[in-house]
Amino acid sequence: MMSTMMTLPSMICKYSFPIGIQVHRELMNIRKFSQALQNIYHPVVSLSLEIFSEIIGQSFKHLDQKTLLCLATAAASLTDDSELWSSDTISTQALALFIKHKSLLLIDKFLIDHLLRSTVKPLFGPRPATITDAGRKAIHVIKPRSVPIDIKPWRDTHPETLTLLKFTVQHLDDSSIEESWPLIVPPILTSLDTGDVLSKYRGCQILSTLLLKVKPEFLERTGLDQVFWEAVMPCLHFLPPLTPAVISCRITDQAFDTLIKLAVYRKGSRERMRLLNKVMREGVYQGLVYAGENVKVVELLTRSAVKLVDEMEISAVSHLDVSCICSHLKRTVCWISFVPFLLTNSSCIFLVIETFVTLQSIPYSSVRNFISSSVT
Repeated sequence: MMSTMMTLPSMICKYSFPIGIQVHRELMNIRKFSQALQNIYHPVVSLSLEIFSEIIGQSFKHLDQKTLLCLATAAASLTDDSELWSSDTISTQALALFIKHKSLLLIDKFLIDHLLRSTVKPLFGPRPATITDAGRKAIHVIKPRSVPIDIKPWRDTHPETLTLLKFTVQHLDDSSIEESWPLIVPPILTSLDTGDVLSKYRGCQILSTLLLKVKPEFLERTGLDQVFWEAVMPCLHFLPPLTPAVISCRITDQAFDTLIKLAVYRKGSRERMRLLNKVMREGVYQGLVYAGENVKVVELLTRSAVKLVDEMEISAVSHLDVSCICSHLKRTVCWISFVPFLLTNSSCIFLVIETFVTLQSIPYSSVRNFISSSVT
C-alpha cells in the first residue's frame, strides 16, 4: 500500500501533465493557430502547468529524474510569450513555476547537462566553421565541401529549441555562462548564419542577453566579438517590401540593440566610434532609402538613430551634414499632406521631427514653419 502511495504522484505527473504537453508538442510545428484551436490548447496547457507545480512542490522525492527532466523541459519551452504555442498568461505561469521551485529546477544539472548538452546541442549538429570546439574564433576557416541540408531539426521538427536556449542563457549565472561557452555559442551562430528571418531574430535576442552576462575582457579573449558582429550585421537588411513590415521591425530593432552592445564592448574609443558609424550608415541611412512610405519602419530607424547619437555623443557631429537622412526626413514630414493615415501616427511624426532637429541643429521654429508650409 505504501509503495502504491509513493508512486501515485509520479503516475499523476506522468499521465496528467503530458496531456497538455503532448498537445503542445504536436502543435508547435503548426505555424498558424486558429482562434478555436487556441481556445482548446491554452486551457489544457495551463491546467497541466498547475498540476506540475503542485506535484513537484508536494512530492518531488517520488518523481523519477527522467520524468522530471522531460516535464521541466516542456515547461521551459512555454516561457516565451512571443511564440505561437505560448501566450502572456502561459509564459507568466511557466516562469512562476520555475521561480517557485528555483532550488529544484534552476540548477546546473537541468540547465547545462540536460538542456544545453543533451537537448539543444544534438539538434544543431556540427559547430560553425568560424569557431573552434572551445568556442573561440577559428584562425583558419575551412569551408565545408558537403552540400548543406535543408532540413534543420532545431527549426523544423523542434521549433522550441531556441526558446530552450534563451531560457538557459537567461537563468545561468555569469560563471556558469563562461564554463558552458562551447555549448552556448555554436547554436547562436548557427541560427544567425543559416536560420530564417525569425530564427535570426531569436539569435540576436539570445546574443543580446548573453552579452549582458559576460565581461568585455572575456569576449575579447575568445576573439568572437568580430565573429558576432559579422553574423548580426546582415540582420539590418531585412526590409520591406521583401520582408513584411512587422517582421522587419522586430529583427531590425533587435539587430540595432545587439550591434550597439557589441560596439560598446570594444576597447578604444576610435574602434568603438568606427563601429557605431558603420551601423549608422549601413543600418539607418540605407534603411531609410529602402523604407519608402512604411511609417513603422521609418519610426524604428529614426529611433535607432537617436540611440546611436546618444552613444556617439560629440563624435556624432560627423553625421550632421548627411543629406540622405535629412532629405528622407523632410519627405516623411511632407507625407502628412498626401497620406491621410499618417495623421494617426503622431509618435512617428514627433520622432521624425526630433531626429531632424537633432541632426540639423536648427531652431524648432524653423521646423514648425516648414511643416506648416508643407501641409498648407
